[in-house]
Amino acid sequence: MKGIQAIEQYIPQDHEEEKAKNIILTMAKQHENIFTRECLEGHMTSTGFVVNESHDKVLMAFHNIYQSYSWTGGHNDGDEDWYHVAEKEVLEETGLSSVKCISPIISLDDLPVNAHIKRGLPVQAHRHYNVTYVFEASEDAPICIKEDENSALKWIPFDEIEQWVSEKEMIQVYKKIIERVKKLSLSLH
Repeated sequence: MKGIQAIEQYIPQDHEEEKAKNIILTMAKQHENIFTRECLEGHMTSTGFVVNESHDKVLMAFHNIYQSYSWTGGHNDGDEDWYHVAEKEVLEETGLSSVKCISPIISLDDLPVNAHIKRGLPVQAHRHYNVTYVFEASEDAPICIKEDENSALKWIPFDEIEQWVSEKEMIQVYKKIIERVKKLSLSLH
C-alpha cells in the first residue's frame, strides 16, 4: 500500500507510534509536499532493517554524517511507495544484490534530525517521518559500502547494538524493532 493511506491503516503498537501516526497525518494534511525534502519542517523517509537468516544480527552502515552505525534508508523524494524506497535504499547502501522482505511496516517513527552539513551544504534541523520494513539477507552475500554515505558495513549481533551505535536517541528505536523481529521470527518458524 502506498502513500498516506498506508499510514492511516497502520495500527500503532505503542503510545509513541500513536503520537507519530497523528503527527504524520496532521503534517500530510498541512503540506502537500510531505514526500519531498522541500517540506523543510519534516518529510517522509523509508528504512530497511536488514537481518541475517537466523534473525540475530542486523546489517548496519557506518553513516558518515552521524558518525554512527545506522540502519539503511533514505528520503522518499516524491516516491509514495514506502516499500520501494526502503528496498532501493537497502540495495544501494549495502551493495546486496537482493533481499527478502519478511514484514509489513514494522515501525512508524517521528525522528529528530539535527542541523548538519551534507555535501558541503547546511541542512537545517527537521523531522523524518519514517516507515521501517524488515528485510532478510545472507551474511555470506557480498556487500559493498556506498562511499558518499557510509564508510563501513557490519553485521551486528542484536545484543551488541549499544556498543556500535553512538546516536543514543536511536538505540531505543533499534531495540524496539529488534523485539518486534524476535516476535516475528517466532511466528515465521
